Order: sequence, then structure tokens, then C-alpha cells
Amino acid sequence: MSTFERIRSGLPGLDSMLDSIRMGDNVVWQVSSMDDYMHFVAPLCNQLYEEGKELLYMHFSGHPALLHTLQQAYQYPVDIELTINGTDTGEFVFNLLQCRPLQVGTRRDAVTVPSLPEDKTVFSVTGSSMGGSRAEDIDYVVFVDSRAYYEFPYKRKPDIAHIVGDINHHFRKSNQNLLLFVPGRIGTSSPELGVPVSFAAINHFCAICEMSDSEVGYMPELSYGSHMFQDLVEAEIFYTALFDTPKTRIFNRTVFHDMPNILTEILPDCKEYEDIVKVCHTEGMHLKLYSDIQNSETVLGFES
Repeated sequence: MSTFERIRSGLPGLDSMLDSIRMGDNVVWQVSSMDDYMHFVAPLCNQLYEEGKELLYMHFSGHPALLHTLQQAYQYPVDIELTINGTDTGEFVFNLLQCRPLQVGTRRDAVTVPSLPEDKTVFSVTGSSMGGSRAEDIDYVVFVDSRAYYEFPYKRKPDIAHIVGDINHHFRKSNQNLLLFVPGRIGTSSPELGVPVSFAAINHFCAICEMSDSEVGYMPELSYGSHMFQDLVEAEIFYTALFDTPKTRIFNRTVFHDMPNILTEILPDCKEYEDIVKVCHTEGMHLKLYSDIQNSETVLGFES
């Protein structure tokens, strides 16, 4: 995979951009205003074309006329995606690909995170969650084992995404709260980096936890929800990342190992996957997720 050089307006000029291109990098360029675009984009695109390079992505964080028009139509701030194409005459044509309301979370009630004993705490993290403050009982935990997933054949890793989706579908009409633990980057298109689920495969979970795992050499950069940010926000699905850093104060990843795995009760044909995907019925165990977004604290643990 090529190295992405993220260039923002006001930082390195055209010469620096071209230096990175000559080193073999493709370019991701964020343009803050149309004025910045006018000075740089034509010579940059022309030079890229001459040197046989590729401009992968251009993002305009500010286009007042366009954004204002769309915001008036939606009556809400918007997020847009566009492409740029060159013509035979040397001009550039913009295509608006999609536009959607830029939703924000609505859960703003204050939540007090309790101080649980360490042996009752599944995880305690700071500064790595999003989705609003909450205090919720967890009825089911779906846990994808990091080591087992890492060692699973590459071509069959998408099977795990399908199983997660089938579990999600099984509970679609229930009012129970499901929490999902997955290694690496959720929703990635590269199965070696994480479980390649679509949002439709996890939309009935109340919370998603991405895990890193240095013990098995599985250290992808976690996504922090970026693959599905807007979907998670709009569905009010809580997200947290469990890093191998001081942000993760406690993470007892073995806490569910001794619990019965009811995967085959839900999906009878999935016995061969029991070592990878575990479904634990925790209703009545007082497993609770607490998050105080104002103080950036999140705790999952068993209350007495």
C-alpha cells in the first residue's frame, strides 16, 4: 500500500508536494478554501499527469456557496463527497458524488462512572470513546478472539464478518443490548487489519469495541470508528477503542473465556467457528457499560 502524504493548505507548497510524489507517494490533499485551490490544483494535477502519478483524493473542507446551498436544502449542516476529472482542454470538472446531513449525537445527560473493583472490571479507558454519555445494561457480548482471528486463513476471514452479521440479524427484533468486541479495524476492506463487516451487519449492537493485541503481534492502527463514523453517530451506537497504551487502564480480555458459548444455539451451522466467535448471555449478571463523555471515561464491568 502506498504511503499517503496528507497535505493541508497553509503547509508545504507545490515543491514539497512534488518532492513527496517523486519519492513514490500518492497524495491525499485537503483544501481549506477555493482560493487555495486556484493557486495549486492546476499545476499540481498537470505535474502529476506528466510524472505518471495519481491524485487519490481531494477534499474541500470549505466551499461556502455550495455548502450553504445544500445546508439550506437539508435544513442541516451537510457532509459532501466529490471527484475531479481533467478534460482534453486542460480544464477540471467537479462531480458531487453524495451529500448527507452531518448528524451529531443527542445523548448529553451527565453520567457518573462508578469505581468498580479491578476483578469486576472488563475494561476501563479514557479518551478513546465516542457516542455520548450512557449507563446501559449489557445482555449479550459477542467476542471475536484476536489470536484465533489472526491465525484464521486469510481467504476465510470474511466468514467471520458474515457470522457477526447473522448474529446481528438474529437479534434484530429484540430489545436486548448487544456489545461487540473485534480485533483491529472494524469495517475495513482489508481482512488482515480487522473484521470486514458492513454497517448493516452491526446496526443492532448498542456498542462496539475495537481491540489491539500486541501479544499475538496484531497491532493494526485502530479506526476510531472512522470507517462508519456517521452511521454510528446517527444510530447512537457507542464506540470505544482498546489500545495497548495508557489510555486503556484495565482490559481483562480473558473475562469471557470461561462463560458458555451459545453461538451454535443461535447459528447451529457455525460449530467450526466456536474458537473464534464467542456469544455470551450476560443478562442478569449485572454487566453494565458506563460512559461519561464530558470527562472522557468509559468503564465496562460487573456490578455487585
